[in-house]
Parts: sequence; structure tokens; C-alpha cells
Amino acid sequence: MEISFPILVLEKDSGDILQFESIAEMQGYLERMDVENDEYAAWDANGHPVTLVVQEPTWLKVIPASEKGAPDLPHSLKSFAEARRVVLTDTERELTPVALYELIIAKGGIGRRPAGIFRSRSG
Repeated sequence: MEISFPILVLEKDSGDILQFESIAEMQGYLERMDVENDEYAAWDANGHPVTLVVQEPTWLKVIPASEKGAPDLPHSLKSFAEARRVVLTDTERELTPVALYELIIAKGGIGRRPAGIFRSRSG
């Protein structure tokens, strides 16, 4: 399976979802120790689960993951929207994962964090 960017990353402890356009962007934001401790779930642009692993020399690698045991992306996006008090229509819920994520960010709501130096402008 070929992995397509952007990558959506769920911070398991907070329920926040972040979007990354490249490995370099992920390396600038994510913590190596958190990757080692499996504190993230991730999906590619097509909604396929991926695994973040520590691997030298660049320290971070994204590899395909098994669908089995992966968190449910639609449920994670729904929870992300609810945490921000964003109400989604049935039509909006049918959007691609990346389009739905970007819609949730665009609708704003509480809990929206400002973009950081390595964070996607939509996150």
C-alpha cells in the first residue's frame, strides 16, 4: 500500500487530531518518546491506518498498519468535532477524511489551537 499525504494524527490522550503534509513536518512537531510509547493513532489521506515508528537515521517513519485494532477514523473525527462544539450534517459526515477534518477546523469552535511553526495552517 502506498501512503498518501496528508497524514491525520490522533493524540490519544487529548482526542485532538492534527494534519501533517510531510514527514519533516511531523518530525518537527511530534515527540519521539510519544511515538515510542504509542500515544498516537494515524491515517493517511485515504483513511487507511498507518503506524508511526522510530527508525534511524531520520527517526520517524510512517508504515502501513493493519485495519485490525486501529481506532475508527470516522468516530475519532466525530469526537474531535464534538469537542469543538462543531455540528456536522449527514452530508458533511460523508466527506473524505481530510475534507471533513478541514471542515471541522474551518467551523472552529472551542478548543482550536493556533498554528505552530511546524503545524499545518489548518491545525
